[in-house]
Amino acid sequence: MSGSTLSQWLQQGDHDLNAQEQAWMPRWNAALANYQPLWAACGSIWVIEPQTWSSVRHWRLEAEASQRRRGSAAMDRSDVEAMVRASLASLPPMLYQPKLRCQAMAVAELDGLRRCLQVTPPL
Repeated sequence: MSGSTLSQWLQQGDHDLNAQEQAWMPRWNAALANYQPLWAACGSIWVIEPQTWSSVRHWRLEAEASQRRRGSAAMDRSDVEAMVRASLASLPPMLYQPKLRCQAMAVAELDGLRRCLQVTPPL
């Protein structure tokens, strides 16, 4: 994404990023440019998108609980909350998802139970 698009989005304030996260975004966005050759080399990609982004937190908590049940190392709830927040703050879906959708061969929408609701062509 262009730096000016990111700057506009940050200035609009249509996000819940704190000052540290906002300061990090231009650096992170610039680093993503290094991945363009990888995306260009992919013949096609599928985007898997949750019906609501709050599902990501729930899914991660479930995965960590499963790890604990198996006796494996697992993050506690506060660590999961911090990781999911950092992930969504680093790549805000409303900012990056539209471009991914346009480049995708298909978009699969999942409900909160990870069931596929629909598969659609790119927008």
